[in-house]
Amino acid sequence: MDKINNEELQVCKYCGKQYTWFEKEFLQGKKIKVQVPTCNCRELEEKRKKAEKEAIRKKEILARKFENSLITPFFKEKTFDKLQKNKQYSILYKYAKEFSADKHNKGLLLTGSVGTGKTTMLAAVCNDLLARGFNCLFITFSSLLDKFSQYSYENAGDISTLLNWLVKFDFIVIDDIGRENYTDRRKEIAFRIVDTLLNNKVTVAFTANPENLTKLSKISEWGAILDRFNDICIDEIQFTGESLRGRAW
Repeated sequence: MDKINNEELQVCKYCGKQYTWFEKEFLQGKKIKVQVPTCNCRELEEKRKKAEKEAIRKKEILARKFENSLITPFFKEKTFDKLQKNKQYSILYKYAKEFSADKHNKGLLLTGSVGTGKTTMLAAVCNDLLARGFNCLFITFSSLLDKFSQYSYENAGDISTLLNWLVKFDFIVIDDIGRENYTDRRKEIAFRIVDTLLNNKVTVAFTANPENLTKLSKISEWGAILDRFNDICIDEIQFTGESLRGRAW
């Protein structure tokens, strides 16, 4: 091996290439020779470690997004690759793939009898968007009202903090509207939720059974809420047929 002052040249621990001598000059004009690598292995290793840390960071962020979405383990498994392809599948698959942070995405209303696949299809949309980094919320309207009502009770009627939390989502699935119970306060909260979503242009997908929409239409205070659905939900997708529950998708 080459030597200077009887010092052997080092070799790269990654590729085994021998270092070389490099003459370095200081301000006082003094020169010194140091060993430098002849490869870029160290740089590549630093990039690899940086990419590994970034991958871990993104994985942790994605895990938090799924946790914050409130999607249950059952619906977390509902992905497009596991669902039966039909007309509704094609529409919602296209909707998910074209969803963009750079435009105002249209809201949806999925209607149909129980068990026809409304919630499952929206779970697939939600999972697809979550995997792409969007912030999503997946919740029944009954659970959402319970959450707001409890918060209202604990905070002297103030729900502004929760409303601010709600509008930060990129996509919200509000499932099974019309099954919830109402008091005067819950009617007011329901109106404020829907009105806030509309005014902040949050993209929302609702599911409902036709009979429950009919029930809601008979509640006088719900007239203003249903009217806002016309502006929030640009498209209505109807699901027909018998219940698919208990069958393999």
